[in-house]
Amino acid sequence: FDARDPSTFGFQELGQVVGAHGVRGSLRVDAPSAVDVEAALLAEGLRYLRLASRRTPRPVVVASCRELKRFGATVRYVVALKGLGDREEAARLAGAVLYRRDEDTEEPVEAYEPSTRLEGLRVVDAQGEAVGVVWDVLDPNEGAALAAPLLELELEETRHCLVPLDPSCVEVYEGEEVVLLNRALLDLAFDYAPPPPIIRGLLEGGE
Repeated sequence: FDARDPSTFGFQELGQVVGAHGVRGSLRVDAPSAVDVEAALLAEGLRYLRLASRRTPRPVVVASCRELKRFGATVRYVVALKGLGDREEAARLAGAVLYRRDEDTEEPVEAYEPSTRLEGLRVVDAQGEAVGVVWDVLDPNEGAALAAPLLELELEETRHCLVPLDPSCVEVYEGEEVVLLNRALLDLAFDYAPPPPIIRGLLEGGE
């Protein structure tokens, strides 16, 4: 199990978002020319999207997909996600990776959500002193074998900490802040480095 590699906990990479397409929030996705990948991309339904700055993929719903063009061993697709209709929001997803799981057809998801309600909330201790912000939410339903969801806190730019999302550890005030009840949990902090960029080679110009 490697928290930085979704393929180690049940995900198959389909392709990478290279930018927005059109004005209705569609995505341009580059994928390898493979029969199983093509079948998974062209089928509507549940998929997973991992943002370039996040560890775990988030559920999304593919509303439609069509092939745009081919160059070498790469195929470029135009993918529309349910609930994503803004070009600027789509453009911000450049670098994200689209995945599938074997149980894609078994989990209902309503629409694309850019983030959870907790990400970005400030974190304070029981005395009200600033601790950091919520960087990510690691959910065991996304493949990690954890007893409870974890909050990944950004303490500093290169220092993170995992804290159980449990009433004995934190109090959550949605839309406001998260209170860390025991500062001793910060002893579990670790050095954080963003994932290295993936260089897929030079692409021809155009779309």
